[in-house]
Amino acid sequence: MRIELDDDLLAHVALVVFAKLRRNEPMLVSWTDPAGSPAQAWLHPHATIVARHTPGADTSIDRRRAERMMIAANSNLGLRLADDPAHLVAAPDAAKPVPA
Repeated sequence: MRIELDDDLLAHVALVVFAKLRRNEPMLVSWTDPAGSPAQAWLHPHATIVARHTPGADTSIDRRRAERMMIAANSNLGLRLADDPAHLVAAPDAAKPVPA
């Protein structure tokens, strides 16, 4: 499965995901797809994660937002992308999962 996020959200999700995985901490990420179906992905340190930003996109990090996302990622519920106001589109892909 491939998940497409807007560049701003992607920058923040990638920061949180890569920080967790660098520390060998698996995490849960959940979202609602455009059809309204809930989806979840369990990310672990051995997963291949690829984050691709739009060339020239402003991907500056809002520290408070990143901190809120890290707190959520460390919780039992994991990082819920629906809690973050941003564009989210899920599209099937034969490649390995690409959450952010």
